[in-house]
Amino acid sequence: MPGRGRRSRKTAADGFTGHHNVDPFGSRFSFDDQSEDKRGPGLPTRGFWWAIAHRIWLAPVLAGGALPVTALALHSAASGLAIAAITAGLASASMWWAAPRKWEGTEIMYARWGTLTASGWVTVATHTGVTGPMALLLAAGWGPAALLWWMHKLPRPPKPDPLRDMWALRWEEIRSGRRISLAGSAVIDAEGDENFPRLLIQLVAGEQTVDDLRAAVPLIESAWRLPSSSIKITATKDASQAWLGIRKIVAIDSVVKWNPAHAPRSFNDPFWVGRSETGEDKFLSLPYTNVKGVGMTRWGKSNFIDAVLAACAYCDDVIPIVIDLKQGRGARIWIPLLGGFAASYEEAVELVAALNAMREERSRTAGGPRQVVISRDCPAYLLIIDEMAAGVGSSAPDPRLRDALETYAQQGAGLGFTMIGFGQDGSLETWGTEKLRAACMVGVAFKTDKNDHSSYVLKNAAAAATSTFTRKGTMILNDGNADSDRLRTPWMEPDDDPALIGRIITERAEAMCPGDSTIEHAGGDAWRDRWARLPREFWQDASPAQRKAAQAAQSAQPTATQPGDGAAVVATTHSPRPAVAGPDTEEAAMLPSTGSVNLTTNDTDQDQPGLSPAQRAAAAQDEVLAITDKQLPPEFFAQVAQLQAEGRLELPTAAQAADTAIGNVARLLANAGEQGVQPRTLYYPREKPNPRLMSKSWVMARLKACREAQVIEQVPGAPKGTFRPVDFTDPQVAYERIRAAFDDVTAQASAPPAAVS
Repeated sequence: MPGRGRRSRKTAADGFTGHHNVDPFGSRFSFDDQSEDKRGPGLPTRGFWWAIAHRIWLAPVLAGGALPVTALALHSAASGLAIAAITAGLASASMWWAAPRKWEGTEIMYARWGTLTASGWVTVATHTGVTGPMALLLAAGWGPAALLWWMHKLPRPPKPDPLRDMWALRWEEIRSGRRISLAGSAVIDAEGDENFPRLLIQLVAGEQTVDDLRAAVPLIESAWRLPSSSIKITATKDASQAWLGIRKIVAIDSVVKWNPAHAPRSFNDPFWVGRSETGEDKFLSLPYTNVKGVGMTRWGKSNFIDAVLAACAYCDDVIPIVIDLKQGRGARIWIPLLGGFAASYEEAVELVAALNAMREERSRTAGGPRQVVISRDCPAYLLIIDEMAAGVGSSAPDPRLRDALETYAQQGAGLGFTMIGFGQDGSLETWGTEKLRAACMVGVAFKTDKNDHSSYVLKNAAAAATSTFTRKGTMILNDGNADSDRLRTPWMEPDDDPALIGRIITERAEAMCPGDSTIEHAGGDAWRDRWARLPREFWQDASPAQRKAAQAAQSAQPTATQPGDGAAVVATTHSPRPAVAGPDTEEAAMLPSTGSVNLTTNDTDQDQPGLSPAQRAAAAQDEVLAITDKQLPPEFFAQVAQLQAEGRLELPTAAQAADTAIGNVARLLANAGEQGVQPRTLYYPREKPNPRLMSKSWVMARLKACREAQVIEQVPGAPKGTFRPVDFTDPQVAYERIRAAFDDVTAQASAPPAAVS
């Protein structure tokens, strides 16, 4: 019957049906033979190809049988021993040389030592003959060698991997269904977890590339019903393989909390800057690196600075210095941990000039290496600048700070003098000169008004996304990686832990680096007197060491410029004080529970009304002893009494402290902006009294009164209890109205009750 005996099969190469007229054994024979009597290859041919197919199994058996036969043949030969010894030596030497060029890893060991032992046995057996002991020795060595051979060479099934097996099956489903044009590709490995798997895709070598895989990403997302832009392709060293990362959820949708475990222990360690969309922690190396950043107000720049300063608090080999040209509002809380602070243009000019002088001194004394090794004895100086436009851009009053920063950025990185600068955008209107902007190699971009504002610092396709950010703290980091991810920085003022920054400052203040005394003298008066120039409104944030340095500077130069508006520190303390017992009255609530005694001199000789000098000295002694457990020398109180007698000592009263704290609460509420503020940020927790704020009951009573007076309102769409000023567009007007409402409540509470007729 025509066609009988016809055989066809599907080839692996093209996937189409074809006919093979040449058999795999090498002999001419047709599968299309029409006769019933079909002849196959002979028995020797079949045996040969069977041995080739099972060579891994047969190799130890044939070797074990060939060794005694060879030894018997050489034993009976006249020069057998010489032949055996020469052959064994040549074989061993050849294998020792050739093994690394053919195999790798443990295979080299198998080849070398297997050849040595086999050659040695044949040589000894040639001399003695294949005796009983030699046969036992051969069996004892052949068994383990054969077992190791089979264990190493025989194909083993892969270990079960549920994640890989699941995604391999899903990949096969969309590939075999021709929904993607990647026929022949497969998932060969997987890592991660259910929400963030990473699949290693093996492409068909010579036919498919990583670009083909990237082009298929939209179809893959559609076939697997994934969110848009949830797949990221990463190339490997092998051009026929690529990692396919999937994020089924977005890790940056939720707030990223500060994790002390990620804090560096040295400035040389990578700094944790946040978490990526796939849940990976991202780190940035800051030594010898300058960073430029952009972003709109209230979208995360200050929070990024807080995270960097928190990380610096755990390092004992870095001196952080902050220039906050927004009147110091953002960074003033960090003053106890800083090596320098400037809130005005003139202070910033003097501070950078001192740093440049110190940099030149280190360059002169460092000697050989082009880059110094950062350590506690040779610390880094990290200069952080907020609002570059006010200092070096179009809003700067003159070019002094711009020129000084340009020199600092270009010449300081290798000597441990680095900087981080932030502005609203990356244009020259903000950065002043191209040299300054180019000296900052790493770019950070938060939400910008226009995508062009971030293109100057990112310089890649990721810049097109910054105007679409919807969550505070979201940023893109450009550290040289073209595939920059969206990150979210750790939130340093979480609702469930509002005292986070204060706790870090309290815990780490004692461990901060004291500085490099070998170069700081080069900073001159500008560096030595930096704390003496600190404005008076910031003194409640200063540490005892900083106040002591200011006092020393004043003692060294009595006629020098006084700090702030002419106040010089005489004595301070900064330690916990027990909470004041009693009802939540204004006076009791705002007596300093933690903080400092701010004793300031007054250069005028006018008489001070009220308490006598002796009474003021006694009051100062009571105040100091109430808030510190340290033993102060009697000379301290004698000095206080003398200054009081001369009329040069001013001690804030409890009413003055309360008035300052009330103003702080009013300012926080007035500056809440359109987003509003929750009450918990306005009062101190009962277990952690804070002299800068009021108690909870005090704040809640005032908020209620402000709502009734229509001074504040609930923020539409925000969680219940989120308030903002009615005049949130004008913080000054809002502050005046809120403070007036506070005063009305106080007046009503203190008014005598009406007489009952």
